Amino acid sequence: MTTNKKAKPLVVVQREVYNELDFKDPHLFYIVDWNLNRVYVPSCRDRMVAQQRIDEEYGAGLYSVRVSRTVDDLKKKLATGTAFKYARGTATRKGQKKY
Repeated sequence: MTTNKKAKPLVVVQREVYNELDFKDPHLFYIVDWNLNRVYVPSCRDRMVAQQRIDEEYGAGLYSVRVSRTVDDLKKKLATGTAFKYARGTATRKGQKKY
């Protein structure tokens, strides 16, 4: 494993803080540790790189990286109409057959 001396330290956010309504995620990738705190991985744009960083800090296979979704992202999707796409049902051959 390589140690990157320029890597920024991990950001730990207590669960009381991120349960507040006006909380915004500071970074894109995070894990939930044993104490239900969120540990954010700063300056990562790729999930694989974030997972490698967590594996270096905590050991391989203990935690899996999650992606944070903010309310702002959902508002953008609702404005563009891409948040909810309804599935259309199609008739099968068996359903089209008339007896």
